[in-house]
This record gives sequence, structure tokens and C-alpha cells, in this order.
Amino acid sequence: MPHYKFIVFSKPVAGKEEEYNDWYQNRHLGEVVQTPGFVAAQRFSLSHDLMGDGSAYPYMAIYDIEADHWSQPFAALQDSAGEGGGMFMSDAIDLSTVKANVYEVFGDEVRRIV
Repeated sequence: MPHYKFIVFSKPVAGKEEEYNDWYQNRHLGEVVQTPGFVAAQRFSLSHDLMGDGSAYPYMAIYDIEADHWSQPFAALQDSAGEGGGMFMSDAIDLSTVKANVYEVFGDEVRRIV
């Protein structure tokens, strides 16, 4: 079965960072991984902007997907995020600036040999 990574870069609405982080970590990730095809999720906060141009997003989430085609879990996710679907979207996330992409595993993982 193909494996995919769903990478989401996001930021909170100004003045709502605490609410954003609480919602994302304690509610949203759990709701997403209950969607068939989504098997894991983890968040990251920016440690250092290597480009130094201020374009880096303060938060990233990586979701692991296992499905015959990447679109299958997203159809189910849209159903749960739609009207009456049960998934709660906080107004603390700045949806106008979110960047999201799906990547399919392309090659084998390379690890350091010890």
C-alpha cells in the first residue's frame, strides 16, 4: 500500500497563539487521525529560519497516510470537516496563509550506518 506524507505549514491568528496551539495539538490532530487512511500525526515548531528572510512558518504538521490513493483519505476528511461532519475548525488558525501538500514516498530511507 502506498505511503504518503501530508505536510501542513500554518500560523495562528494574531493574539490567538495559545488557543491555536491548544486546539491543534489537543483536538485537531486526534480528529484527523480518526479519519480512515490517516495513521499518525505530529507537530513541529520552527527552531531556526535558515534562509533568514522571515518567510518560514512558525508551525508544521506532518501526517502519515496509508491508502491506495492519496485522495481517498482526503475525501473522508472533507466529509468530516464539512457541515455536520463533526470536525471542529478553530478560528485561531489563519486559514488564509496555510500551505499544504501531499508527498508520496519516492525512495528508500537512507540511514547512517553505525
